[in-house]
Amino acid sequence: MSREDTDVVSCRSCGEDIVFLLTASGRKMPVDAATVEAGDVYYESGKHVSHFSTCDQPDRFRKPR
Repeated sequence: MSREDTDVVSCRSCGEDIVFLLTASGRKMPVDAATVEAGDVYYESGKHVSHFSTCDQPDRFRKPR
């Protein structure tokens, strides 16, 4: 999977463009599309911005741990 293969979708809450990247544990995480580059597959703290930190209603979609 590469950035070209990853669908950019709109957040159902705020409408911003997001991409789902894999975490180290293999779960999909919403990330602000502007921080994703070609070839990115895994979420990297410091490089990507979790959409949970920028969305106006993150708890609406956040799953419990």
